[in-house]
Amino acid sequence: MPDATEWKEGPDMLQKTNGASFVESEDGSKLYLLGGLEPLPWNTIHSFDCPNSGQCQWTKLDRTLSFGRMFFQAIRVPESFAAC
Repeated sequence: MPDATEWKEGPDMLQKTNGASFVESEDGSKLYLLGGLEPLPWNTIHSFDCPNSGQCQWTKLDRTLSFGRMFFQAIRVPESFAAC
């Protein structure tokens, strides 16, 4: 079994992109790709996860950003901060 710190090529992304932001899920099990452009700004959100030990996949989510974004910063806000 390869060391977990080694890079390994994964599946191709669902669409070519540039200028997107990535955010890790709170439990560390998924990676989210937000926005980007090619050639216009996108409002899409994609998730990347490996549910079956090594069978990694990209999925386009039904949820979208309110408007297309490119070259922006994104951070994950913990649930405890969002509870008002």
